[in-house]
Amino acid sequence: MKFRRRHRSRIMEAIIDVTSLIDAAFILIIFLLISTSFKKTEFAFTLDLPTATGEQIVVTSADHSVYVTKDGTYFYLNKNNTKAMSAGTRAGTRQSVDELRKTLEQIARDTPDIVLSILAEQDTDYQRIVDVMNEASVAGIRHIQLPYDRPQ
Repeated sequence: MKFRRRHRSRIMEAIIDVTSLIDAAFILIIFLLISTSFKKTEFAFTLDLPTATGEQIVVTSADHSVYVTKDGTYFYLNKNNTKAMSAGTRAGTRQSVDELRKTLEQIARDTPDIVLSILAEQDTDYQRIVDVMNEASVAGIRHIQLPYDRPQ
C-alpha cells in the first residue's frame, strides 16, 4: 500500500498589530507619572544647623611662628620678626627638628595657651609641615594656625 503523503500547507503565522498597544502603554505611563506623589527625602536624623549672628569675631595673630622652607629648613620666629620673614628675608632662628622640639617645649611651659603659626614656602612638602605640627603637639601646643595668602 502506498500511502500518500499529505502536503502540509504552510502554517500561517499569527500577526498581532501592537501599534495600538504601544499607544495605550504610553498613555498609561503618562497617567502614572502625573498621578504619582513623589516621596520626600527621609533622613535618619534631623540636624539643627547654626544660624549666622551679627557678632564680631576677633582674630588674634600668633605670637610664635615656625617658617618652613622648601629645602626643609625650619626657622623659629617671634612676633617681632614674623613680618620680616614673610617679606622674604631670612630673619629668625634656624633650627633642626630636635632644636625646634626643645624650643616649642620651652615655649609651651612658659605660656601654656600659646598660638603657634606655621608658615611655609609655596612648594614645601606637606610632610615637613606635618612634622612641625607633630612636634608642636608633642610639646603640648594645642592651638595651631596655618595662615595663607590668597592668590590674586
